[in-house]
Amino acid sequence: MHVVLPLPRVQDNIVMAGTLDISENCCWMPAGWIYDNVLEQIASFIANEDNALANSLLAARTAGGTGYLDLRCCSRRELETIVRGAQNCLESTRKQGGKAFYDSRFYPGFINQLESLLAMLSDALDDRGRIPNESEQI
Repeated sequence: MHVVLPLPRVQDNIVMAGTLDISENCCWMPAGWIYDNVLEQIASFIANEDNALANSLLAARTAGGTGYLDLRCCSRRELETIVRGAQNCLESTRKQGGKAFYDSRFYPGFINQLESLLAMLSDALDDRGRIPNESEQI
């Protein structure tokens, strides 16, 4: 993984931040370069499991996309898939450390934002309750 950092200047048609609406009271709105890199990495981790969901994440990037994704209408299973992808993203980023970044000074902020996203997603899962497994279903 090599995290792409933003250009130091603002260009026309560049969205400066991305937004994930996670619940009625919670949204994740990091800098655009963090948002795009996290969505791309999550999408790459979940593509084999749910390609349509991975494509939705990619379409929501700020670079060439909408810069917005509403997860409030996701099923619990879809949200769980995103959480697994985000956990894999965090684990992979931690393994590579700051050396994976063009400027390693951006690594702590990236990790902080990713941890915040995971906490928000976990809270949203808790709010939706647990899905019973097949043996528990009537």
